[in-house]
Amino acid sequence: MITCVQHNHSGTHLLSGTSAGTVQLWNAETHKHVTTFAQEHAVSRDLRAIAISRDGEIFASGGDDRHVIVWDTARGSLVSRLSDHLGHVTDVSIPGWSRDLLFSASHDGTAKCWDLRARSSRAPIQSFKSRGAINGVASPAAGYVVTCSSDGSMSVYDVRAGEQAVTTVTGDVVSGMTVSLSSPFIVGLGSRNVFLCDLGTGLELERRVCGSATSGISFFDNDSKVVVSAGHDLFWYQVGGEKSGRRSLGGKVGSFSVDNRKGTKELAVVVGGELEWIRVDGSEGPGGSEGPEVSSGQP
Repeated sequence: MITCVQHNHSGTHLLSGTSAGTVQLWNAETHKHVTTFAQEHAVSRDLRAIAISRDGEIFASGGDDRHVIVWDTARGSLVSRLSDHLGHVTDVSIPGWSRDLLFSASHDGTAKCWDLRARSSRAPIQSFKSRGAINGVASPAAGYVVTCSSDGSMSVYDVRAGEQAVTTVTGDVVSGMTVSLSSPFIVGLGSRNVFLCDLGTGLELERRVCGSATSGISFFDNDSKVVVSAGHDLFWYQVGGEKSGRRSLGGKVGSFSVDNRKGTKELAVVVGGELEWIRVDGSEGPGGSEGPEVSSGQP
């Protein structure tokens, strides 16, 4: 069963993680399976996240066995095994501004920063703590990392100092997030809510209510739109706008990844544990019926 998916930067290939602890490579243009990499994670332990470097030369995977594995993409072989987390690894991120760093998040309430150049040391160079499980991590700009937590917070940290710079308190468990690379926004995923916040100030700008429990979120169309998976549906809405839509996929929707190249709007979506490819029109979104209800500012 497929548990997580991630496109490479050019959108030509896709990596998927499975409940067997394996990583699969797909051709995203032909939708064909290319290969399954060697088993490096514990057998029958779910993979929860995959991150690919901007140049595509390395990628990282993390999951329920508590390990983060760094891979050489071309060889399909292990580069390093990072094993400092005490709980399930929930997310991994290789920032676009440096392929020498890796960030990981865990149910143990920590996010960690790793220096991938330090082959002789497997200890993190920085650790960030939360009162709850950390469910997402990303570093959209040099020197800063963003996390979301089950304690209801989304926090921005100074990587070098290890200190919080900005925190948003949502009043809801934040199970995931997506960070814009072209505008100062972070979008968090609550149990049935989606929060749009200012990355610099932490101010909540908008809240949308979904009818079902949410499971995934991503920007697309040059970060002007957001896609959310909830129940059997994909919701779409325009950031700060009124346009929205919904498409039912006929099965429980889990992880998904967006091919965000100019002129291409395709999602790789896990539906009922299987991989599906869905074309999205840039002007209408996934379409269908009415999307999530919107409110502005704090609840």
